Parts: sequence; C-alpha cells; structure tokens
Amino acid sequence: SKIDLDLHHDLPTQFDHRFCDRWKDVSMNASVMRYQLPEDLKSKVLPGEFGLIVQVNPLRFSSRRKPAHIHSMNEEFCDTQFNFNEINSDEIIFSISELDSSECTNDGIQLPDSIEDESYRSFILVNISPLEFGHSLFVPQLGERLPQRLTQRSLREAINLVLLSGSSCLRIGWNSLCALASVNHLHFHIYYLQSVTQTLISWNLTESLFVNDKIQFYKLINWMIPGFLFILYDLSMLTNFIDILYQSVSTMQSLEIPHNMYISRGPPILQTSVSCTKSVIRVYLFPRQPAYGAKSFNGDTTNIACCELSGHFPLKDDAMYENVIEDDLVELVRNVGLQSNKFNSLTTDLVQKIKSLKF
Repeated sequence: SKIDLDLHHDLPTQFDHRFCDRWKDVSMNASVMRYQLPEDLKSKVLPGEFGLIVQVNPLRFSSRRKPAHIHSMNEEFCDTQFNFNEINSDEIIFSISELDSSECTNDGIQLPDSIEDESYRSFILVNISPLEFGHSLFVPQLGERLPQRLTQRSLREAINLVLLSGSSCLRIGWNSLCALASVNHLHFHIYYLQSVTQTLISWNLTESLFVNDKIQFYKLINWMIPGFLFILYDLSMLTNFIDILYQSVSTMQSLEIPHNMYISRGPPILQTSVSCTKSVIRVYLFPRQPAYGAKSFNGDTTNIACCELSGHFPLKDDAMYENVIEDDLVELVRNVGLQSNKFNSLTTDLVQKIKSLKF
C-alpha cells in the first residue's frame, strides 16, 4: 500500500527517502519480483480488544520461495540450502557498512554492483514476495554465512536502522529457527506498516521487571500471549541495551526456546528524567512453542510469526478477510504461547541475568 512518510507528523529522514525510492524502483522490476504488491492493499482493523490488523495478500501465500525444513534451533548454515548469497544482484536495495551507534548517520548507505564486491557488509534486499510497502530483508554480514541466530552486531545494526528512520511506520521483525524462520541465513524483515491502530505499539499493560531512567524491561500483561518489552529511552545507553537484548535471546537459545522479535518506535510508558521529545525504541520478544518442519502455506493454515504476534495478519483470500473475527486469530496465537510455568521460569532467569549486568 502507499506510504505517506508525513503520516502522524513524522519527520522522514534521508534514509526513509532513499530506502522508499529505491524499493519502489526495484519492486517495479517484473524480472525480480514474484508479483507486484497492490497499490492499495485491502486492509482493516478488526473490532475487539487488540486492534488486530488484517490484510488480503493471496500471492504472498502462493508465489514465494519454498521455506526450508527446520528441525532444530541449533542447525548450522548449510550451503546446499537456499541462502541469500544466491540472490540476483538486482534484488539489492543497498548495502550498509557497520553503523556508528553514537551518530546513526546515513554515511554508511551504499549501492554496490554486487554482493561479491563487499561480502563483509550488511545488505538490505528486496523481499521478492512482499507483504507490505518496503518489505525487504536485512541481512547482516551477508557473506559471513551466519545461521539464523542473533548476534550482538546484528541486533545493534537492526536497532540502528530504526534510529536512522524518522517514520513511526517502520517495523523490523525477526523469527528464530523453530519459530517459523523460512531461511537458515541470518536475516530480519523490514517494512512500513501504515496504521495508527496497531495496539501492541502503545500497549501499556505491563509488569515492571527492571526499570531505570534510561532502560526499562517489562512483562506484557493481557496481550494475546505472554511476552517481554524492552524500552530504550536514552541513546547513551544503547550498548547496554544491546547487551540486555543479547543476553535475553542467548538465554532462550541455550534453553532451546524458540522466539520472535519485533522492533519499532512507540510511546514511552513512564516519565523519566530523560527528555523524550520523540518516541522511544520498543523491542518485543515472544518466547513460544517450537514449530518444526517447513512453514506451510496450504489450506487454511495461518502461520504465527513475528508479524502475527505483533497484531498484523496477512490473509490468503477475500473469504478469510470478510469472515475472520478477533477471537479466531487470538486462539491461533494462544496455541503457540509458552506454557505459564516455563514462561515464569524464563522470566526469573532473564531478570537475574539483566540485574547482573554492569551499567
């Protein structure tokens, strides 16, 4: 759908303009894309408690790359399976050098001739089967052939992309292995979702687990499934914030608890001594039940991954779009949630690890 970068009094940056212009150019290339995203994607907000967004995008289900079969969270990168070193150079939006977290300038954005030119760099690649405007894949250190496990550098670069943007519509999502990642090659999803109604982004029903003036860690209360919310108020604490996130996902990885992550701007929860003239960085982390095998796009299956856990549901046809109600989708989401005893034990582990970090 069309994106209006002036929406909600946003201040689009050079990154937003260059990214959106470049995405439009690449996505118009029929030899690259599996399909053209409709200019006005049919979309609505369902009545109910959670303000869930549903969109009709049938080609997303029928015209995409075949997902990999995933059987363990510890699988290593495999050259014989599809990976992003195989993509056509026409799919490149641009490459990004390692960003300076203290400045987050646009100086690192470049347009190389091919991936091979600078294999150590991180790349933004168009998603050839897009679900929304700007839908791309952020692939950190593409040539390093990293498996789908988060690293400190990849977390830092993903958050720096949000900081580079001035748009409250920008979303970054990540799925671990066994949490419906389709490719075992380290990557994030990045796109613009033009809606002020996505309830999760302003969901303030939380239980405080760790709070200071610059970083806050909460347990989500009464969301569709249990999850965690990390909030960064002050960029001077970005390194500490990345440490907290990395310790959290590393704990889940070591316990083999699959997880989905969702990053955006959003409103602050508490007033702090730090002046918040703009929205804060919100990172949501959802531990979940494992999903083994390949992601399915057959029948009436609705896959529950980072987008769906955030309240954004692409649907496969008009019949589903017209007939779906909030209760149907919430039940699907709750079926993948971690059991309460495991979630509570994980919460205790994370609080202990975070409190042990030096700030």
